[in-house]
Amino acid sequence: MAELAEQYHQLFLIAHLLSIAVGLGAATVADFLFFRFLKDLKITKEESTILSSLSQVIWVALIFIVLSGLALYLSSASAYNQTPKFLVKMIVFAVIIMNGIGLNFLVAPRVEQIFTGQLLQIPRYWRRLAFALGSISITSWYTAAVIGAYRGMPGSFADILKWYLTVLVAAIVASQLAETLFARRKL
Repeated sequence: MAELAEQYHQLFLIAHLLSIAVGLGAATVADFLFFRFLKDLKITKEESTILSSLSQVIWVALIFIVLSGLALYLSSASAYNQTPKFLVKMIVFAVIIMNGIGLNFLVAPRVEQIFTGQLLQIPRYWRRLAFALGSISITSWYTAAVIGAYRGMPGSFADILKWYLTVLVAAIVASQLAETLFARRKL
């Protein structure tokens, strides 16, 4: 398997980079549209369908990222295991996947209900969770892209991970401030 991965390394690298571009682009568009759709303080069924379609594109991109990434890893596993930026990138992608599961199985089924008021007195934590998971998603996608693109990324595993976690916490705090402004506007 490692031999095959080495032989087609360039092809797997191209597939990996294209998949990251598609995933990052779809995540960016999904977050942009989510907030755009909230301008009128609701998300319609049609808007929810668009967000769902973008989610499917993101999941397909993630599958290709994992498969092409595995092939790249197999081509030089010992070298990758010694690279702090690779190890942090794997944590970031694990966060993206776990966050995506939360977005798709916890939040997405309730998006219309959360933002159209179909559920009477829906707990505010669902909206807060939607904002938080959205911020985790976009922050993690951009972090993965920056880490991947930065050739000579300085710092140890702990330094790079601390940087990511700091940016992630700041994004979550910002998302909760945005949700609070949204809630005040809605009242």
